[in-house]
Amino acid sequence: MNSISVTILWSLAEREALSGGFEMILPMHFWIAIGKAVDLDVTAFLKNADAEVKRLEPFIEGELETVRRVLSEAGIPAQKFRRSLRTSLGRGDHSNGQLPIHRGQSVRTAFQRAGRLVQDSESYLLPIHLCYGLISLSDPAFDTILETCGSSGSRLQGAINQQLTRLIAVDRGEAL
Repeated sequence: MNSISVTILWSLAEREALSGGFEMILPMHFWIAIGKAVDLDVTAFLKNADAEVKRLEPFIEGELETVRRVLSEAGIPAQKFRRSLRTSLGRGDHSNGQLPIHRGQSVRTAFQRAGRLVQDSESYLLPIHLCYGLISLSDPAFDTILETCGSSGSRLQGAINQQLTRLIAVDRGEAL
């Protein structure tokens, strides 16, 4: 099951795909959503949410903080990352302009890979798990974007793995 933060990322990715004229959500749309989420003012974002969702604000903030750390540790400036991703994607030629937009096969694969990390636990699929699934996809264009932002796929993978290791230690109650 997806955490509320993954649901937020999915919504941001869906809107990004829609505004870009794409007929499906691509991995780069999720990376743009991740780049947006690290700069998100969660309190303002949830201003009109129902009380049940607002109650989850500390969890959402914590889950997004983990992704902030990933981008920071990988040396990726969020705004430049988003802009580079959008430039690389260009505009799609789909003009339906209506939600929902479904995930493309590569995004489904990323979710499956992310899901394997939590399949034997009672944990929700978190944004850090999604980052793991997304980085596992081979995409030379994405690697070029990372280089443009002053990073690399291996550096981003290392930052993701470090945060996953930290999360596992916390779940086990181990000292960091």
